[in-house]
Amino acid sequence: MTGQRTLIIGLGATGYSCLKSLHGRVPVAVCDTRANPPYLDAARTEFADTELLEPAAVNFDDFDRAVISPGIGLDHCLARRARDADLEILGDIDLFLGLARAPVIAITGTNGKSTVASMVGKLLDRGSGSVRVGGNLGVPALDLLDLHRSTPPATDATPALPHASAVGETSPAEGSLLRGVSPSRSPAEGSPSLKVRAFLGGTFDPVHVGHLHAARSVGSALEVPSVTLILAAEPPHRDARADAADRWEMLRLAVSGDPLLSASDVELRRDGPSYSIDTIEALGDGDPIAWVVGSDGLDTFRTWHRFEAFARHCHIVAVVRPGAEVAPLTGFSLVNDSACLARHEHGCLFVLPHRMLDVSASRIRGILSHGGDASALLPSPVWTYIRERGLYHR
Repeated sequence: MTGQRTLIIGLGATGYSCLKSLHGRVPVAVCDTRANPPYLDAARTEFADTELLEPAAVNFDDFDRAVISPGIGLDHCLARRARDADLEILGDIDLFLGLARAPVIAITGTNGKSTVASMVGKLLDRGSGSVRVGGNLGVPALDLLDLHRSTPPATDATPALPHASAVGETSPAEGSLLRGVSPSRSPAEGSPSLKVRAFLGGTFDPVHVGHLHAARSVGSALEVPSVTLILAAEPPHRDARADAADRWEMLRLAVSGDPLLSASDVELRRDGPSYSIDTIEALGDGDPIAWVVGSDGLDTFRTWHRFEAFARHCHIVAVVRPGAEVAPLTGFSLVNDSACLARHEHGCLFVLPHRMLDVSASRIRGILSHGGDASALLPSPVWTYIRERGLYHR
């Protein structure tokens, strides 16, 4: 792999996983025909030295191979140009098989891949936590290898990888690849799985690329149709620099056009301090609630209003910055499989196995207060709004 100049075509969840895995190993660049692909802001922030090429500007003679995301057909214009330039054409599963050090199981076929993959994964795992399920229908395959985490992956873990039949020709070398289902769709022992509802609350002062990356990572890991970002109109633990109306408008702009993300003003429509537990209770009974909490929130969790009540009403999904540790939370059981959130109504603590961006709102406010440029840390429409309104300046 060393020295092979690689062009990643497509910057969705799978393309971004390829970038995380290849960055620092080989020269790499990224190209996407979309004006604002889902992981553009994350790539700019986390991998600022990586070339993000406009399609018309790509010189395929500069590359040895192309890694094509599974949602891009081989008849796509960029894929055709890569073939015409005699580049080696790869997918994320090809990269995965070259990097995996644990046994892998492959399941393919026309129908039933999800069901079979789920059953086999559960039979192999038996509660040990050593079997991982992911792939293009769930967590991207390369993310299961933990290449981007600070600690090395356990060599005895078996990645169980659901994958779309579009790459059914891929033949594992040794071991195999488990294709077809996400963890959150795995059947519970003796009871059907529930549909998890995911929410990320915050002051969003301002909303930044780290928030959006966290929300998208939660959506990918939990396999939920959407993640709702809830604005804390009157945050009880801190004073917001921007007023609630501006913060709401920035949040609305940040999620606009993203099919996975939505924004809620439920706390704007309620008087008094914005206590998370009040919002969770207001969401009512029904499918389990996964309440997303970041590093700062975890550190202060015991000071939250009625913190002991959370375990009776929701799960906690912890998204932490690089190097952060997660301490036990009162009433919660730590689980290492996101499927547990769909099998239980509340009381699970799941630490997201994705690396979060090291971005904070306080850092952004500091840059802006000195007249600096924070555009790389903010969604483009939010940066425009801040400049037009003159927010966060001294």
